[in-house]
Amino acid sequence: MAALDALVKANYLQWDDKSDATKIVILQGWEREVERPKVDSRSTASSSANTDYWTQY
Repeated sequence: MAALDALVKANYLQWDDKSDATKIVILQGWEREVERPKVDSRSTASSSANTDYWTQY
């Protein structure tokens, strides 16, 4: 946790929801200097079981 907090403070990571490690966003060099990317708020559980392609098409 201390290492991740250090990376957040150094603007290498964006981690708004500290209760979920899957919400960590690695920032590129140009993103650290300007506006940070928007984090997708959709659940990763539903997107990891993405069967829509195989069942609906």
